[in-house]
Amino acid sequence: MNFNGLYYRHHLLMNLEDWFMQAYCNARGLNAASAPRDLVFKDYKARMPASGATGNIDLVRRNAAWFAMTQATPETRP
Repeated sequence: MNFNGLYYRHHLLMNLEDWFMQAYCNARGLNAASAPRDLVFKDYKARMPASGATGNIDLVRRNAAWFAMTQATPETRP
């Protein structure tokens, strides 16, 4: 699998590092007020230009672009 970013009209919205940071912020319950005090988030923001991250994560509401399920993955095609 190759995931180098989420694009919208040829504009990079989020790359893989952004998605990981989004999941981290969601799991920690960080918001726009608390995230700047978090050491991991601070490091992410400080490295943004060098790392290629876009910084387009949503600290206000949870990102619902992924979901988890308890069903087993099918072993054969439908």
